[in-house]
Amino acid sequence: MEIVNIIEVIKKYIPIEYSRLSEGIAYAMPIIFLICALTTVFAGYRFHKFWACFTMTVVSFILVALTSAFFPNVNINIFIILAFIIAILVAYFSKHLYKVQVFIINFLTTYIFLPNVLSKVIPNGYSILISLVLAIIIAIYAIKYKYIVTIITTSITGSMLVFNQIFTLLNVNKNNHVMVFYILVTILALLGGAVQFEFSGHNDINKRDEIDEKIN
Repeated sequence: MEIVNIIEVIKKYIPIEYSRLSEGIAYAMPIIFLICALTTVFAGYRFHKFWACFTMTVVSFILVALTSAFFPNVNINIFIILAFIIAILVAYFSKHLYKVQVFIINFLTTYIFLPNVLSKVIPNGYSILISLVLAIIIAIYAIKYKYIVTIITTSITGSMLVFNQIFTLLNVNKNNHVMVFYILVTILALLGGAVQFEFSGHNDINKRDEIDEKIN
């Protein structure tokens, strides 16, 4: 999931003097991962704006912070402060970028699981390229039909991330239990999707998309 991937990126670029913070992030990662994955499975639609806003905010922070590498003579703390300011501004204005949010969350949730699935039937290089194209198409389609597409992509991606983490914690090689893995993912994705459809507030898919479009 994007939030965990972003946290891992942040961890890599934490200065040596903040090593305790880095260790704390590493210790909390499995718990954060499972919580985020389960939230995505059962409440991906409700939290999609938060995930998109968070992603845009953290990415902007990282990009600004990394520019410090081009200015070695400038105190890194200045860039960190600047990164925080820009990240806050991005977080504030991101709520007005409705279509960008929808595109980002559906692109990421689709691209997270597609390469892994397609690589089982086609060469890895092609699976990445095809996944990229399909993720873009699905993300564009989601701008029009946000409700149903977002629920489907978040429930599937969240399920894959949940069992990826569980297999890792149990020290089980997923490649030796591919069938079991995908059966478990399918069951959880169907359950998560059903829960999201049931408790999202509207059972009429077309009506919900029309309401979302008018509100946003």
